[in-house]
Amino acid sequence: YTRDSTLFIKPELTSSWKGEEFLSSGNLDLWGMNGRGDVCTGNSYYGCSRVGSSSNIVNPVLSARLRTMSNFAFRYGR
Repeated sequence: YTRDSTLFIKPELTSSWKGEEFLSSGNLDLWGMNGRGDVCTGNSYYGCSRVGSSSNIVNPVLSARLRTMSNFAFRYGR
């Protein structure tokens, strides 16, 4: 989100997005999540698909990231 022309990037708890029970019984599948034919960038160790169980929960924290589809300009500093 942005506030006063400042961009804030912060992670979020999975349970606040999908509910607490999702961690031990949900199916998190990030392949093509945005409907644009996304490519998984880290599939090792079940990186893009995870099914929660009592012995193997879905990752409890969703990482924050920025993504641009076409082009992006960035100016560092003032």
